[in-house]
Amino acid sequence: MYTYNQCYMGVKGKNVGAFLVNFIKTHAPKVIIVNYINFSLRRNDLNPELKLMLNHFRRSKLYQKVSRMWLHLMYIHIKRLVDAKSLTDITKNYCIRINDLNQFRYFHGSELETITDKNLICTVYMHNYVKKHFGKQSLEKAIVSEGSLVEFPQLIDGYFYSQDSLQSVCEIEWIKKKVSMTESRILEFGAGYGRLAKILFSAGVGALQYLVVDIPPALFISQSYLTATAQNKTVFKFRPFKDFNKVQKEFNEAQIAFITPDQLNYLPESMFDIAIGINFFQEIILEQIKDYFEEVDRLAKYLYLKAMDLPQNYYEETLIPLALYPIPQHWKLIDSQLTPFAKTYSEALYKTGS
Repeated sequence: MYTYNQCYMGVKGKNVGAFLVNFIKTHAPKVIIVNYINFSLRRNDLNPELKLMLNHFRRSKLYQKVSRMWLHLMYIHIKRLVDAKSLTDITKNYCIRINDLNQFRYFHGSELETITDKNLICTVYMHNYVKKHFGKQSLEKAIVSEGSLVEFPQLIDGYFYSQDSLQSVCEIEWIKKKVSMTESRILEFGAGYGRLAKILFSAGVGALQYLVVDIPPALFISQSYLTATAQNKTVFKFRPFKDFNKVQKEFNEAQIAFITPDQLNYLPESMFDIAIGINFFQEIILEQIKDYFEEVDRLAKYLYLKAMDLPQNYYEETLIPLALYPIPQHWKLIDSQLTPFAKTYSEALYKTGS
């Protein structure tokens, strides 16, 4: 989850951030965000793809189902994009990143006692964990480029790795032990900047399609990043549609696709093999979770979840821990475990009704 300082990064001063939180708690946050979106849409220098998404978000009234926390984060992230901030600045809080050794569930300090940099020592530990539990071949899938703008790579044993890529490999390998991901269609809710999709394609898993479902501006970030980093993949970029038949051919032929949550309603049943929600359902309210689970039940055969055991935010919303998710009774739990990284998290895989 976001820390206090992370939540208000990009807003001038903690006092302004605290004022905005209190204002959103006691006033109409939807009006605030819609007005800010309207203001942003009047700018001539706004990216056309982002403008298209924000227009759809406003016209479809998606904001009515967005939590207070995400309304505030939307304000911050839109502001960063409008102010032409770098990808590094915009996405620095899009993932679980650890710089506290106490967050590791099975940490053995003696193996890394010569390293003093906390970020590096945490990344080295993840590196060693992947190598030990999944082997050298899996470790090779986590190698990233030195110049990555969003992954904060660390040089380890002659190659660059990031906490994002190492966690992605662990998630993929855990799922693969239960369900085949080869020749599969995958749907991810709230993909951040797209770390899991990027690693999955670079790892040669052989997925037929990867669909990202999110709200702007996060959807714009993942679309921009994955389009740039997966240049040999065919992409279905976000566009408003209410009749799937009109986009079906292009959508089905795309290896990566991007839509907003309301567009799930237009997709045909049993279209996906695996749905994924990492740090997503813990950030929305119960009514939204139920809506998404109904769509998952209709669209996907399996659902992989990873979330905090005790989620919280500063907007006094009732957030649901993973153990209390409203899992439909006819779903079957395939497996679950406490995650090795970030010991406040758990992960689970369910067989749905599709």
